[in-house]
Amino acid sequence: MVYKSSFNIISMLNHGRRNYVHKPTLIHALHNISKILNTEIYIKRDDLISMGGGGNKCRKLEYIVQDAIDKGADTLITCGSTQSNHCRLTASVASVEKLKCWLVIEESEEDPYNPDNTGNNYLFNLLKTNLH
Repeated sequence: MVYKSSFNIISMLNHGRRNYVHKPTLIHALHNISKILNTEIYIKRDDLISMGGGGNKCRKLEYIVQDAIDKGADTLITCGSTQSNHCRLTASVASVEKLKCWLVIEESEEDPYNPDNTGNNYLFNLLKTNLH
């Protein structure tokens, strides 16, 4: 069964969720720039999330994937560019959850998918993601 998300922020609050962001994200003070700007500046360290960054995307996927699993889906489908972090994280989550994953890669760039490319293309192949 293929799942189509119709999630919105209100319905998200009424559902369970997966746990891809295992702890509160660290917040670091940036002392040097704070001193220069004469105000306190902090950075949220979503790069430390176990799924490889993309904190807001991981948090969103926690709810969407839980809903998909609750509805009996066996496949996740999403779209984006070849270097889309959302696509990369969706493929990662699908692999963790043992779901099939289809990525619709936009064709606005020349040769959008080349299996010899590095970066996300390499990870898509590693995660056995279906590409269209």
